[in-house]
Amino acid sequence: MKKPLSERQIMERLYELYEQKMFMAAYSILQDHHQAEDAVQEAFIKLSRHLSKFNDVTSNKCRSYILTTIKSTAIDMYRKNQTNRTYFFPIDNETLEFFTNKPSINETLQIENELYIKDLIAKLPPAYREIINDYYYKQLSIPEISKVLKISDAATRKRLQRAVASLKNMIGDDYYEYKII
Repeated sequence: MKKPLSERQIMERLYELYEQKMFMAAYSILQDHHQAEDAVQEAFIKLSRHLSKFNDVTSNKCRSYILTTIKSTAIDMYRKNQTNRTYFFPIDNETLEFFTNKPSINETLQIENELYIKDLIAKLPPAYREIINDYYYKQLSIPEISKVLKISDAATRKRLQRAVASLKNMIGDDYYEYKII
């Protein structure tokens, strides 16, 4: 039987596996190298308080937890930066108008996620791409898709299941966390 890892070993393993991915996620939000490093350090401090949750450091559940932690840490830092800027710089009407027309960080991340998913869908085989498009974007029902494709409902459901599994597999190696379909 395998000996359980010590807390130190778990932290070292987490650092080896996720430090670069965490940095890239933080940098994409903060757009500052030093602040992204600070966010990673802060996230690791937060993670150290919850080491008992990490049975398998390579699992999707663990990766999702880590990426959620770094994203929320970076977003908190981003918001703090925005608050601090308002204290030090007077805002005139032109500046205020400029910032009110910009999408929020959450809207930006949502758009980025959607574009990424659409790019992955484009890489799927045509049969999978078509069924994903019909079901999720055109919002056709399984019977409607079956009629269009001239296949049984069971075959349609199976093809859809395989298409979604292919997407999840493609996303599995990336550092972003996506809520897929």
